[in-house]
Amino acid sequence: MPTAPRSRSRSRPIQRRIAKAFRGELVPQDPNDEPAEQMLARLANTEAPTKGKRGWRKKDA
Repeated sequence: MPTAPRSRSRSRPIQRRIAKAFRGELVPQDPNDEPAEQMLARLANTEAPTKGKRGWRKKDA
């Protein structure tokens, strides 16, 4: 049985929550957290794990 599409009035609060989440307004922010730019740069410089026959493993150096 097909379901009725969500009404605009029901999806509006969801859109507001998503917008707040992207702005970091849902929970108190920790000023000691690493900035996103630094974290992305650090992750870009690390080796990604590979998937072999036995599952995910780190690349051997």
